[in-house]
Amino acid sequence: MRNRCTFAGAAALGFALAVSLAACGTDSGGDSGADSGDEAAEEQGGFTPPDVPMASELGDNEGALSVLANGNAPERETALEAFYQRFHHDALVLDKWFSVQALSLRPDTPAAVQALAKHPDFTIANPNRMRSLVGAFAANQRAFHDLKGDGYRFLADMILAVDPLNPQSAARLVPALGRWRRFEPRRAARMSEELERILKTPGLSKDVTEQASKSLS
Repeated sequence: MRNRCTFAGAAALGFALAVSLAACGTDSGGDSGADSGDEAAEEQGGFTPPDVPMASELGDNEGALSVLANGNAPERETALEAFYQRFHHDALVLDKWFSVQALSLRPDTPAAVQALAKHPDFTIANPNRMRSLVGAFAANQRAFHDLKGDGYRFLADMILAVDPLNPQSAARLVPALGRWRRFEPRRAARMSEELERILKTPGLSKDVTEQASKSLS
């Protein structure tokens, strides 16, 4: 019963976010927001969400976004896109949009993060954007350490890509691979292999060379 209630609460929260985001750009006292809410309720089988704040109340929506990023609610993709459309002009908020998806516990997070790395608003030239996606993903113990090793390869690729532009930022990402001794043999081997691949790359910066060498020593 408790698990069922938790899921219902998460779904309601996700739906509330979707509705509040859909209401953005309309008058809080206008008819269009109410109509949108009615239509959304009909699509959800008559479910009527609780009163929610407008999306300008960012803290609440960030919390709801985190719930959606971790779940399988049918509103998930729509709400993520709505949040992006509403806040993409705000760099700090957009960083949050990237990070909540990179920290998701869903099994498809490694693939989702690789797709987000190709998003028009992601750039390796922006250290904050790098941290919000790549750094957050490397801190996601479940997704980053998926046994397939895709997370390790992705991080190594990002380190090598950003190194010519910002060696300090690249070096700060290396320790996530440098903790390979803490893991069981299969993961440890894949992490150390990526460190070795990084070190074999021609033209590697001093910062990354020192950090990767230290991680393998």
